Amino acid sequence: TWSTVDTEQALFNREISACRISVEHGFTHVQNKWMRNAFQHACRTGFSPLAVYYASAVLLTNMYTCLRGNQISKKFDLRPPTLEEYMEDR
Repeated sequence: TWSTVDTEQALFNREISACRISVEHGFTHVQNKWMRNAFQHACRTGFSPLAVYYASAVLLTNMYTCLRGNQISKKFDLRPPTLEEYMEDR
C-alpha cells in the first residue's frame, strides 16, 4: 500500500531534488563529452571492457572540469581543483 509522505519528508525530498539533478547532470556530462559511452548498442557485456571505457571517460571529464569548470561547480559555487592538485591524488 502507498503511504503518505509527511511534511518533513516532503521538505527533505524538495531540498535534495536540486542536488540529485546536479549529480545526474554529471553523468550526462560524461556521456555527452565522450560519445563512445553513448553507443550502448556497440558495447556488449562480456565483449567490451565497459568499466574501462567509463572509468577513462570519468577521468578525462574530471581533468576537463579542472581546466574549465562545469555546471555543477558553478551551482555549488565551488572552484574545481587545479589539474595538478587533482592528479597528485591519483
